[in-house]
Amino acid sequence: MERQETVHDETPEAEGLARRLDKPMGILGLVFVLVVLGQSLAEEPWLVTALTVFGWVAWVVFVAEFVYRAGSAQDKRRFWARNW
Repeated sequence: MERQETVHDETPEAEGLARRLDKPMGILGLVFVLVVLGQSLAEEPWLVTALTVFGWVAWVVFVAEFVYRAGSAQDKRRFWARNW
């Protein structure tokens, strides 16, 4: 039987961080969907503003996490091919 080697895209440290962030980022994604829905339903100006600010903060977190993973990838071409 032939042994298959697993090729990792990220350094071990980045891989561990990505694994630890999977659940929080998934939860943030679900909350983000609710925020977007709330923005379309909210009528109070202060609530619309608060949801908009939270939405932009969530986007910054998503982008920061993705940029970190892209920057720490050992094989950048493979990373971008798998995460476009």
